[in-house]
Amino acid sequence: MRAAKTGVSLEAYVRHILQKASLANEFTSADIAQIAEKYFGQEHEVALDLPELSTKRQAVDFDA
Repeated sequence: MRAAKTGVSLEAYVRHILQKASLANEFTSADIAQIAEKYFGQEHEVALDLPELSTKRQAVDFDA
């Protein structure tokens, strides 16, 4: 609604918000490991069964 009121696209409005936030002095990046520990750590007794990482693609040989 705010984007429409200002006469810009939603995408342009979101870009403006993100750009403004990233330039702020108080901007700090989130530590994804710390967030995961906060919500899924041992004290919460949450065990995640993650599948083994694998791929069916062949590795690219850039020297060939």
